[in-house]
Amino acid sequence: MKTNKFDFTGKVAVVTGASRGLGKSFAMALAEAGANICIVNTRIETGTAAAEEIAAKYGVKTMAVQADASNYEQINAMAKQVVEKFGRIDICVANAGIATRAAGKDIDPDEWRRIIDVNLTGVFFTNQAVGRIMIEQNAGTIINLGSIRAHTASHPHTGCVYPAAKAGVIMLTKSLAKEWAPYNVRVNAISPGYMKTEIIQDVADKADELSAGTAMGRIGEPEELQTALLYLASDYSSFTTGTEVLVDGGFMTF
Repeated sequence: MKTNKFDFTGKVAVVTGASRGLGKSFAMALAEAGANICIVNTRIETGTAAAEEIAAKYGVKTMAVQADASNYEQINAMAKQVVEKFGRIDICVANAGIATRAAGKDIDPDEWRRIIDVNLTGVFFTNQAVGRIMIEQNAGTIINLGSIRAHTASHPHTGCVYPAAKAGVIMLTKSLAKEWAPYNVRVNAISPGYMKTEIIQDVADKADELSAGTAMGRIGEPEELQTALLYLASDYSSFTTGTEVLVDGGFMTF
C-alpha cells in the first residue's frame, strides 16, 4: 500500500503558463514530488528553458509545448502530444492567465475579449482537452487558477474584466466537477491572494496598499501555494471536488 500520497513518481502533469511565476512554481513542486512535467507556454523558448531547468534539478522527464490556451486547436494538439510522449495525463494545472488595469469605462472590445479568451475560455479549453483524456482513463485531477478577484472587486487598482473572468473560472470548476465525478475525474481551484510574481511588478507602486489589504500584512510567496496544489493533486484529496482553496493571507477576512 502506498503510504506517501504526495509521491507522484510516474505521474504525468501538465501545467499551462509555466515558464515563470506561479506556473513555474507549481511545475517545480510537482516535479520535486516525482511527476513528469509538460510545460505549456505561448513562447517555446522560455517553455523549453523551464522544462530543461526542471529536468536537471529534479531528475524527472519533461517536455515543452508551444500553445495558446485560448486556441482550441493548439491546446487539443498539446494534449495529444503529451499522451504520445508519456502515455497519459494524471494532473493538469490550468494556470495560464493575463491581466489588465484598464478601467471599465476605458477598456476596448479587443482587450476585453483577449482577457476573457485567455483567463476563462482558455481554462475551459484546457479542462476540456485534458478532461476527455482523463475520462477515458477513468482517473485524473484538474486544478484551475481562480483568484480573490472572483469574490471582490479590484482594489486599489481598477479593472472589471479580470474579476469577471475569474468568477467564471470558479463556476466552471464547480460545473465540470459535477459533470465528471462519475468518471473519477476531480476538478478544483486554487484562488491566490496577491503573490510576489512578475505580474505584481505592474502594480509595484501599490505594494504597500496591497499588503495593508491582507490580514497578514504582506504579499505571499509563490511557494506558499505549493502545499495546496499538492493536496488537490494527490489522493489525500480523493473526496474533494468542485471546491476552491483560498490562499490569500487573510485578504478575504475584510
